Amino acid sequence: MRRFGTVTMAAAALGVAALAGAQTSPGPDKATRVAVPSARSVTCTGFDDVNDCLASLHAAQNLGIPFDTLKAKVTGGRKLRAAIHDLKPGVDAESEARRAEEQAKADLHSPQG
Repeated sequence: MRRFGTVTMAAAALGVAALAGAQTSPGPDKATRVAVPSARSVTCTGFDDVNDCLASLHAAQNLGIPFDTLKAKVTGGRKLRAAIHDLKPGVDAESEARRAEEQAKADLHSPQG
């Protein structure tokens, strides 16, 4: 599976609408920049918070799930791990949701530089 250095690149590759109003913050090595969607972002519309949006973006990227399909389930009331299980029943949904949530947390807490 192809890996992407930023959420913006992942979103673009997944065919997700542009991250309108996205802010960037440098990754740990300062060579990788991570897009942090603003509350006005079209991509994150419908999510309870930016962390849920980012976790869903990561899960979609990690598992090759269409983001719009995953977003519809998560914004429709399903927990991320349940949505993953619905769409990819053969994977460990608990571990994959945890991994995506950790990636989202890292994106949001990367040092400003």
